[in-house]
Amino acid sequence: MYEGTIWEKIWKVIYPVLIYFFIQIFVRFIGESILTSVYTNSLQEYSDSKGISASYGYMGGLNEFIDKYSVILTIISLLITVIVVYFLYKRDASLRVDLERPKVKLGPVILLAIVMSTGFSRLLSLMFSSKLLNTYEEVEQNLVSGNIVLVIIGSGILAPIVEEYIFRGLVYTRLKQFMSVNAATIVCALMFGLFHMNLPQGMYTAILGLGLCFVYEKFNTIWAPIVFHVSANVFSIIMTKTGLSRLLSVSMLSYVLIMLFELALTAVFFYLLVRKNPHKNS
Repeated sequence: MYEGTIWEKIWKVIYPVLIYFFIQIFVRFIGESILTSVYTNSLQEYSDSKGISASYGYMGGLNEFIDKYSVILTIISLLITVIVVYFLYKRDASLRVDLERPKVKLGPVILLAIVMSTGFSRLLSLMFSSKLLNTYEEVEQNLVSGNIVLVIIGSGILAPIVEEYIFRGLVYTRLKQFMSVNAATIVCALMFGLFHMNLPQGMYTAILGLGLCFVYEKFNTIWAPIVFHVSANVFSIIMTKTGLSRLLSVSMLSYVLIMLFELALTAVFFYLLVRKNPHKNS
C-alpha cells in the first residue's frame, strides 16, 4: 500500500499521462517547424524561378504539406514515448504480480475486443445528436487519414501499446495501491476517456477502458490489454478505410440488429472469460 499525501498520490498517477502529452507536443512542434522551413524554402525557390509571389496560397499549401507528414510525426512521438513509459513500467515491477507470465488466449481476447468496440460504438452513435456525431466521425476520419500501412502502424499498433503501458501498466496499477480494484478500474476508465478530449470518443474509450482493465486482471499480464486494444483499433481502421462499416449499415434496421448481435456476443465472451478464470489469482 502506497503511503503519501493526496497530492503525491495524484501526481504519481497523472504524470505518466503528462509525459505522453509533452512528448507529443514537443515532437509535433519540432517536426512542424522543420517542415515549415523546408516548405518555405522550396516555395521561395519555385516562386523566384516562376516570377510569382511566394505568399500566394502560402497557408493552405503549408497546411497540406504538414498534413502529409502528420502520421509520420505521430509515429515518431509514439516510438519515443514507448521507450520512456516502458522504462517507467519496468521500474514499477514491484507493484505487479505478473511474474508467472501466463499465456494470453488470443482468440477470446481478439473476438471480445472486436465485438465490444464495434457494438458500443454503434450504440453511442445512436445516442448522440447529429452535431456531436458529426464531430465524432470527423475525429475518426482524421485518425485514419493517410497511408493505411502507416495508420495501422501508428494508430493501430503503436498508440495502443503506448496507451496500455500508461493507463493499465502504470495508472491502473498505481491506483490499486490506494483503492480497491473496482474503484481503480472506474477511475482508470474515466481518465482514459478524458484523455481523448471529446465527448463521444471519450465515452466510447471509457467503456472500452473497463474491458481493458478486465482482461488485464483476468490474464495478469500487460499483453492482454495490448492485444485487446490493437485488435479493436486495427479492425476499426480496416472497416473505416474499406467502407465496410457503412456497407453493413445500409438501413437503420440492419444497423440495430448488428449492434444487438455485437453487444450480445460481448456479454457471452465476458461470461466465458469470467467462468474460465484463466489466472488462478483472479
